Amino acid sequence: MPVYFNNKAVSTGRDLLHTLIKMGETAKSHLDGIINNAGIIMPVYFNNFQHQATKNASLITDFNIFYTLNKLNIIIIMHDFELNLRNGFFNFIKENKYTKDLQDSQD
Repeated sequence: MPVYFNNKAVSTGRDLLHTLIKMGETAKSHLDGIINNAGIIMPVYFNNFQHQATKNASLITDFNIFYTLNKLNIIIIMHDFELNLRNGFFNFIKENKYTKDLQDSQD
């Protein structure tokens, strides 16, 4: 069954691919580099087929989607992030496993 947008039939798979390509272009322009790994936030109501379709589309766009999260996961992560900032320390771990502590400047 086709989906119509602005009186034009569109394919949801093509739209997903187009969205991921645009997302990659935007990230590359803001970060001045090549984006290899990405984390994607998906709605909670996505089923397994929709999650897999997103991962398959990411392969076409040369993204390595290393995790998919829903909004509830993001809320939990941000809450933990804010608690760490309030306590004065935040651990930042880069891909090369280098860890350093950033101290809050309000001491």
